[in-house]
Amino acid sequence: MISVIIAIFIHRTISLNRNALFFAKTLPFAEKEVIMSYMIFKLSVAIMLFEIIIIIMVPALKLMSTHLFVMLFVFITMHALFIAIFFIMEMIYAVISRTKGIILRNILSFLVDITFIFLLFTHFLTIRFTIDRWVGMQAMTVAQMVSIVFMSSVMIGSLALLLNYTYIVKDDMQLKPQYFKMDIPSFHIILPTTIPAIVRNKNFFYFIGLFLVVSLSAFIQAGRQGMLESLVFIMPLFGFIAITYADATNHVRKVFHLYCIKPIIELSSLVLSTLVLVLPTLWLGFVQGEGFILYVYSINIFIGAVLIGFLFPKSESNVNETIATLLLMIVVIVLSLLVNMKGALYPCLFLLLLMLYVVIKKEYEVAK
Repeated sequence: MISVIIAIFIHRTISLNRNALFFAKTLPFAEKEVIMSYMIFKLSVAIMLFEIIIIIMVPALKLMSTHLFVMLFVFITMHALFIAIFFIMEMIYAVISRTKGIILRNILSFLVDITFIFLLFTHFLTIRFTIDRWVGMQAMTVAQMVSIVFMSSVMIGSLALLLNYTYIVKDDMQLKPQYFKMDIPSFHIILPTTIPAIVRNKNFFYFIGLFLVVSLSAFIQAGRQGMLESLVFIMPLFGFIAITYADATNHVRKVFHLYCIKPIIELSSLVLSTLVLVLPTLWLGFVQGEGFILYVYSINIFIGAVLIGFLFPKSESNVNETIATLLLMIVVIVLSLLVNMKGALYPCLFLLLLMLYVVIKKEYEVAK
């Protein structure tokens, strides 16, 4: 489950910027070698994310009452399985990249992501219990089971890598449009300054589709109440989309002063946009008995995402969006701890807004 989630995350967040793409296209190497190097680069980032999770999970290995060698073998097998699944996911995306038409490729890639998320959610709620029961009834030892998984992972991973290199690899390194061209009704307030920069991003619709699939999965598996309980944890994460705001306005910020858009006006617009876009969590909070706190929690995540997006704009580095998302995950964990402390989210929100104002003001000075 972790391997698939990381593979989807890496595929969605890592892409070459203009400078890196130019050098990649002009390198004096064969096309396949450049593309495989790009794949290895993504794998290295994915492994770093996996190692962070492993560091958290290492204490759980102590629960295994087996020999130290077996625990070490389990540790190695986890990495082999992760790499194998990563290459399989890359193979699937490579097959999609050979499809003619950008729109069709985007739709197929989106459907693949949604399908895997649906399967993972179904596995987490139902299938894994059946598998755990079956494994527990087997006469094989842990070492024997791990050996089978290790050998299978090595063979399948090697085959997926070979297929990627020999048959499927295609030059998919290109500048891809990140935004939809669509008209958004203009309000006679300052909302148009920021809402279009967020709503027109493709990831906005990706997140909406993801939430719909998760909601449907939870409804099918656990009913209406189970769905609402799942959304309490999932819906506030919609604020992740705000990471893209800074990058969307990066190239036009130099003309903001011509339209008399000052830092305080942009900050006010961002706050109003946040209040509107996370409004569903207000309804969900009162329905589930969480009250106003879930709404404030979502606002904190949204503002934190905007702030981190300014610090790590995607257009400035190939891995900035990945780093920004990881930092936001840490912020979400900290905010989750503050939820249990009465009134702690309000001073946190004030601090985030203050920091965001300082950053926006600095951006204005640089743009001039």
